[in-house]
Amino acid sequence: MPADISGAFSGWAKDLINSVFHFWNGSGAALNGDGVLRKIAHASEFAALGALLTLLLGIPGKLFHVLFYGMTTALIDETIQLFSAGRAARVTDVWIDFGGLCVGLALTALIRGRVKLID
Repeated sequence: MPADISGAFSGWAKDLINSVFHFWNGSGAALNGDGVLRKIAHASEFAALGALLTLLLGIPGKLFHVLFYGMTTALIDETIQLFSAGRAARVTDVWIDFGGLCVGLALTALIRGRVKLID
């Protein structure tokens, strides 16, 4: 997505958070639309991907596949940004995405280990 559209969406999310929680938008990095808010959104998306891959492929037998597909998706996502106007690919974003994937994987494996969701 081009930078101007992505920035507009982040601005909308920031305004929503500010209006719901009545935060002061002084130096709060989480509310500036370009900082922590975007990183949390990416980590959350990849946590959902980690959960879905874990449910689809299973753990522990396919752990390598879950991690490989997740890392590949993060790399492709950042590579696409090289070709989007106003965007840049960052190694730190790949690691944030991969960290989110690992959180989703771990939470799903933990829940699935305690409560049998899928046989």
